[in-house]
Amino acid sequence: MENSIIIKSFAVLYMFFTESMAYKFMEKLRNFCGVAIKNSMFYRSIIKDYRFFQAWRASFVGTIFYRTCLYIWKIAKSIVKTIKRTAPISWSYKIFCIPYEILNKTVVRSYSILTLSVMLLILSNNSLLQLLGLAYVVYYSFFKIERGIYTVAFIIPFTNSTNLTLLALGLLVSFVFNNIKVKSLKVEPFFLLFFAFLLLSVVTSPFRGSSLRTLTLYGSGIIFGYILIFALDNRQKLMNFLKANVFAAVFQSVYAILQYRFNISMGGTWVDLEQFGEITTRAMGTLGNPNVLAKYLVITIMMGIIIMLTEYKVNNRILYGLCNLLIATGLILSLSRGGWLAFIFAVVVMALLIDKRLIFLMAVLGIGVLFLSPDLLLRRLGSVTNLQDTSNAYRISIWIGTIDLIRYNWLRGTGLGLPAFSYMYQYFVYGSALAVHSHNLILQIAAELGILGLGSFMLMLAALIKWSILSATKMKENKNKFIVYGLLAAIAGHMLHGFVDYVWYDPRILFAFWMLLGATICSVTIGQEESRG
Repeated sequence: MENSIIIKSFAVLYMFFTESMAYKFMEKLRNFCGVAIKNSMFYRSIIKDYRFFQAWRASFVGTIFYRTCLYIWKIAKSIVKTIKRTAPISWSYKIFCIPYEILNKTVVRSYSILTLSVMLLILSNNSLLQLLGLAYVVYYSFFKIERGIYTVAFIIPFTNSTNLTLLALGLLVSFVFNNIKVKSLKVEPFFLLFFAFLLLSVVTSPFRGSSLRTLTLYGSGIIFGYILIFALDNRQKLMNFLKANVFAAVFQSVYAILQYRFNISMGGTWVDLEQFGEITTRAMGTLGNPNVLAKYLVITIMMGIIIMLTEYKVNNRILYGLCNLLIATGLILSLSRGGWLAFIFAVVVMALLIDKRLIFLMAVLGIGVLFLSPDLLLRRLGSVTNLQDTSNAYRISIWIGTIDLIRYNWLRGTGLGLPAFSYMYQYFVYGSALAVHSHNLILQIAAELGILGLGSFMLMLAALIKWSILSATKMKENKNKFIVYGLLAAIAGHMLHGFVDYVWYDPRILFAFWMLLGATICSVTIGQEESRG
């Protein structure tokens, strides 16, 4: 391989480029910018440890909060210990364990029953059969909680929000029953602050019932994310979790490719016939919306890239490279411009975090992809800045109306959830653009929670990103760094997509977002523990 003409040609071209005036100028510019950034107040404010966590723990509110949590946790642990202590003489506990002992005598039988339960959840339209599959997944998690987590991660795009909420609650009971060790996290205060604004927005909402239902959707994702932080206590478990997400995305992508290949009719929905008359369909998988599919695939393809970079065996790297190729194909066929931009941005962010010199390689690959891309894809991507595009014009008019709404309700917001937003939005409609949401994540949060609620969300993300990057730089093993950087890049891509769409419109994507944050925190804690050795 190293003696091939292509490799030698690239080596010679790179050698000539590094000796050129353009390269030297770029190096000097990069060094100058690097020094300027490191000496700036913004950079110093980012790397400085403000000890918010210590101040929060020492405060009156923080002390009361942690003492209350500790008291509740001790009660739960004492109940579990009592059950386990009396287990040898408890017929109820023995009966509870009998199905597990029968169904899991062999590995093949164990996975077969679990697969059947997943199929009942995914394929069955019968509520009782779905409940049966759900019950077994929760029951199984009492004995193997990490496999319950993998299962939930896999079925996210295939099931509904009700099942995800029930599974999250079931895993929470299993989490307590297994007496998994928990600890405080430096980013905890910022998450609690955002959750406090969520609660406040329910209280102030004119539609408290619907706002409370929306809060349960947030809560289920937050619970699942919190569980996986402590249940996945080593890198192998975390990697298995990422693989479960990637395999789910592969199934979604294959189904999406088949939809596009056989030209599944969309009835004119999500297709701009004026600008792109040749587009008659878009891939949407089982998620029912091509834009929702793109949001999901952007998150999971970054997980696939992480696995490809961290696998030891070459064969496994090739396998996950093919998986990523399938997911990328599904993303392309969704024809979601926001999804494409989000993926490009995520890859660039990951490259920057790993090594700034990779940007040159990214630029070369990007130019190559542009030359090889079909005309339709280039025109579709180029239409992002076209104000004549019906989708763009529609979004802009909604943003104008939403900004007016925020000005009127800047302090408390409209209340959590789409019913509260759409009720208030009708008084601020710009033109004829009626909408149930703002098509912008930042504007939607500001509209529902108020400016302070948006500030708490941005502060939460900033704290997580800062803590993750600073922790990753201290990790000894590169693979742990790659995991952290890849998950941060997935968050970055998701947020960029949020600037052009309300990415949490589908509850499954909201669930996946909190899962992503939990996985990021989990990757940081695992990397820290392995570095301490």
